[in-house]
Amino acid sequence: IKNLQIGSTQALSNNSFISFGNAGEQRVKGIEFAVDYAATDNLTLNFGGVLMDNTMVDFLSTCTEVEFLNPAESGCDVTNSTIDRSGERGANAPVWKFVLNADYEVPVWTNYLLGINAQGYMSDGYITDNTGFSKDVMMDNNEDLSLNASIGDADKNWTWSVFARNLLHPRVSYFPENDIDPRPFRTLNLDTKHFASYGIKFRYNFGN
Repeated sequence: IKNLQIGSTQALSNNSFISFGNAGEQRVKGIEFAVDYAATDNLTLNFGGVLMDNTMVDFLSTCTEVEFLNPAESGCDVTNSTIDRSGERGANAPVWKFVLNADYEVPVWTNYLLGINAQGYMSDGYITDNTGFSKDVMMDNNEDLSLNASIGDADKNWTWSVFARNLLHPRVSYFPENDIDPRPFRTLNLDTKHFASYGIKFRYNFGN
């Protein structure tokens, strides 16, 4: 991807804002695969994954707060508040991730279907900040598990289900000692996949 536009958080700004500039060039290459296996008439297994190299080939970025205050260690040009991130990994890009999914569906009581689904994954760690590329907040190597059980009519017109997602709740690691800004905007990108959740769902299909 050439002439990629990426935002950068301005360092040491009392009114933090994001400016956008030309990041130069980003290269993403890798392998993605998926295998489906019908183990029995009722059980289907799916195994998939990705091996990826996401590299900023040419990227002159704005320094983060920590980089600005430690130019000797970070390589930040304090005069222009810029740092060369060429060769660094891109944000939200694990080098590897593997997913195993199991679906079991069996008829019960003649006119109903019972379904059970389990999905687990393992992932490499990665940074999550796609503006300042800061390592103050990042995902470590992690794994997770989600479960779903459902009951519905044989024609699949309606379904009741209960779910438990992210039971191992992989959390983003936050390193406050590296963050000089006490405001919590470092964690704004957190979403539901970082926390365990439980619930009940009902689905009804209208029409044929």
